[in-house]
Amino acid sequence: MIYIILAFVATFVFCIAQVIESNLAVKRFRRPATLIFYLSVVKILVCGAFVLTGQITVVPVEVLVVCILWGAGDVIHLFPVYKSYKLTDTSIVGALSALGKVPIPLFAFLFLGEVLATWQYIGFFIIVLGSMALSIEKFRAPRLNEVFFLMLIAATISSMAPIAIKYALAIDGNFLNLVVYANVFSALFAFSFFANPAMRADIKEHFAVFKKSRGVIIASEILCSIGHVLNFYVLGYITVLASIGISSMAPFFVMSIGLFLGVIRKGNFNERADKASVIKKSICFLVITFGIILTIGG
Repeated sequence: MIYIILAFVATFVFCIAQVIESNLAVKRFRRPATLIFYLSVVKILVCGAFVLTGQITVVPVEVLVVCILWGAGDVIHLFPVYKSYKLTDTSIVGALSALGKVPIPLFAFLFLGEVLATWQYIGFFIIVLGSMALSIEKFRAPRLNEVFFLMLIAATISSMAPIAIKYALAIDGNFLNLVVYANVFSALFAFSFFANPAMRADIKEHFAVFKKSRGVIIASEILCSIGHVLNFYVLGYITVLASIGISSMAPFFVMSIGLFLGVIRKGNFNERADKASVIKKSICFLVITFGIILTIGG
């Protein structure tokens, strides 16, 4: 039970960071690459703090390859995610990450040998359907919007991440190794943006914005690091599908955090608060919750 609770805590922490990054992407940074670059600067500093604990060791080549691929995917998938933030509510963007979850049961079986009860698979696909329903703009005439396809790209890229981490944990049980190596490679890929003249110009242009926003950027990366530590840790004890199922509560957390901050800060944190939107999201979240109960029930 403790690992299930930690998985929920990891999801909640990620959601706070997601709300922060959504606000930064929509209101302060024009290009996704610029925001990713400055977040990565802080990410390197946070990884340095982990190294100082003395728990980081040299990893096998297989684990190194996993971390390199994870780092590349972590950077690439953020481009469509940040673009989506500019087009719709943060909670809907989070929910549409379910698009990449469809093949996960098959991959978990093929690469990890995970076999679950029938009702757990049913619960997993209920989660997927409930999450995808959030992207339908009009229930009378369903139309998949641009965000749906952007998040299809992002979710496809990131869908293998939990399986890769679970595989790496079976080789090197030090989850802090994976946190540090994966995030260092992620930052290194982001630093390569500086070689592109247009990206470099935008990064320099937004340095003043970075200085003004450094407090929230640092907070976001610290929260992401805490989320990664908890997530990588619990993956050593629960199934991939259970972890993914629990993370599907993210849209509910994001909506709640966004609306709460919108009230106390008297601003718009990229969440529509009209009655129809809240009812639609609440219904979808109830469906997702039911799916989660089935998925982690085994």
